[in-house]
Amino acid sequence: MSKFSPPSLVHHFEPPENFIGTFGWLCGYSADSDFLNNALERFSHQTNAQRAYSGRIVLAILLDAGNPQISMTAAPGLLHLPIRKNPPFKLLHAKVAILGFQHESEQSRWCIRLIVSTGNWTKNTLEDSLDLAWRVDVDSQTLTDIHKNKERQQACVDVHKAWQMMVWLTEYFDDRLLQLRTNIETESYRKRVQVEKWLQKISEIKTSESSRFFDNRRHSLLAQLVGKISELADPNIRRNYLAMGSGFYEANNSAGLPTVLGKIVDSLQDADLLTNSAEIDVFINPLDCQCIVHSIDAIKKQGWSVRKAGQPPFLGKQEKFLHAKFLFSATYRKNSPYCNNAWLYLGSGNLTLPGFAQKTSVSGGNLEAGIIIAPQNFQWEGNKETLPQNLITNVLPMQWKDDLNSTPDKLSAGDGMPERDTQFIAAPVACLVWCESNGIGKLKVPDEAGNLDTTPFDVLCVSGTPCATDNSGYFNWVEAKPRQVTVRWFNGDSEFQTEVPVMDEHGRFAGTALPQLELEDAWWQLLNFPQPPEDEDLPTDTDDTESNVMQSNNVIGMPESNQYPARVMMQLIENIAKKQTAIVQVDWLTWCNRLEQTLIQAKDSVVLSAFRNFSINPLSPLWEKPFRPAYAETNLSSEGQCYEEMLLRLEQEWNVYSYKKLGSK
Repeated sequence: MSKFSPPSLVHHFEPPENFIGTFGWLCGYSADSDFLNNALERFSHQTNAQRAYSGRIVLAILLDAGNPQISMTAAPGLLHLPIRKNPPFKLLHAKVAILGFQHESEQSRWCIRLIVSTGNWTKNTLEDSLDLAWRVDVDSQTLTDIHKNKERQQACVDVHKAWQMMVWLTEYFDDRLLQLRTNIETESYRKRVQVEKWLQKISEIKTSESSRFFDNRRHSLLAQLVGKISELADPNIRRNYLAMGSGFYEANNSAGLPTVLGKIVDSLQDADLLTNSAEIDVFINPLDCQCIVHSIDAIKKQGWSVRKAGQPPFLGKQEKFLHAKFLFSATYRKNSPYCNNAWLYLGSGNLTLPGFAQKTSVSGGNLEAGIIIAPQNFQWEGNKETLPQNLITNVLPMQWKDDLNSTPDKLSAGDGMPERDTQFIAAPVACLVWCESNGIGKLKVPDEAGNLDTTPFDVLCVSGTPCATDNSGYFNWVEAKPRQVTVRWFNGDSEFQTEVPVMDEHGRFAGTALPQLELEDAWWQLLNFPQPPEDEDLPTDTDDTESNVMQSNNVIGMPESNQYPARVMMQLIENIAKKQTAIVQVDWLTWCNRLEQTLIQAKDSVVLSAFRNFSINPLSPLWEKPFRPAYAETNLSSEGQCYEEMLLRLEQEWNVYSYKKLGSK
């Protein structure tokens, strides 16, 4: 058998070949910046510094309120949405990701990926736990003649059902930053809307195929189990094997059979999906198995086996903690290596009352989600012809070499799931906007966002004291432009504080301070568009950005001492024109943002200062049709209008607006 190394949870964020991450949503019980920075870099193909520079929201994550805030400076490109109203569930426990990718060269091509995980979005999931994940992709090209392909139809239904849950969930979170457009659409806004349009196309597919994805908003996972199996696997087969595994079980001290495990077996046998004499295994963490330690005698009396979770060889020798939640059933025959008539559940729902046997409710039921599939090629044992991905012990944390029935002294209840208080709720404002007046830095509430409510709030200075406000209600900021600030407010006697990002004049959220550029260096920021600038061309958080002037890379190709201001300027304009006439329409607004942002950084360059002595507007050629793509040649198109508004702002920033046009008398 060949070596087998399946992808870890974070690898599922990597785009399909020739695609790049556009925007995505995640929900889960917990997450940390280590995992998310890893996922963000794989998804966007941008490093931490590149994402901080672009200031674009790449992934939005909705977490249980007991999770502390993950700020945009801790994970650039991530927006952690806070709770804004009490949700109708006890815990947000569903672990789902919906990711949108766009083809790098064929801009009309896209892909949506659905990931359903048993593990949290944490470093611990990658290093310490036994977890499972499942994914499915829907490519725009697969929508052609889709009604001839049931597998593609089913994938569309899966994505649609998961997206319905995510939209429903978002209603309980503060998503104002995702809706924020400002005077011009931000890149974050455009990318999100773009992915939602792709999802809408998937939702419009009409099919009778059943979704493999399901959640417990209306009915518990247990109540839907038999129906889902009957829809997706053969409903007329009584299997003779069942495995049940969970990271947590019920916490009661009863010596009877665990309630949820008993209900699962009863429901399958009552529906003739499991024989009465079936072999039944319960997989656990021996030192953290909750009620199993008290119920071991009752379990043995039923003829079931309690087993330690199996660890596939490819995971190495380090002992890992079972966190996966799964049910697996199949027919075993001595004369066949195959797991016949198999079905598999994996998802977020532990085999507990709140996790598997209750629908969502404030008093008991968590929000849970999972999938049921009918794998065709799983094998109990391997041989030379067995593909490693089909060997059941490589795919699921199962083993049959030993059981714990005869050694109950090796079992311990453990600590169970910890209780957590709410840590992250919506502030009165979702972000603040940076502006300057007479050289004084100001922070204001976005015009389109307003306040979530009328609750007054303070913006705290670096020293921790409230900022003073001016007559317009803007907050005076005496330090360097911040990436995020602390907002404080009160509710009765309770004080709350949270970090909110600052949006700059370029529509960037928590963007790193932009360095001053020489004109020669500005081209490096534009050359590889739509990719971000290289890391070495970007400032770090430790840079003194007020005095950071990048070293010249001599992009014009002449020694700097021999370059004249006019020649350098005209070469740059020529390069810009050549570049932008080839920009595809879908990237045009992003290009306008990059061009404006970059050239503003060069407004104090040595070359531009010298060129102003000519009293000529060097940007004037960029207004002409030959210097623009066909779709933006005039202001009759939205692209042309956006471009001209950008050029006008640039001329004012460069202080060349009133100068003669190049070539005029």
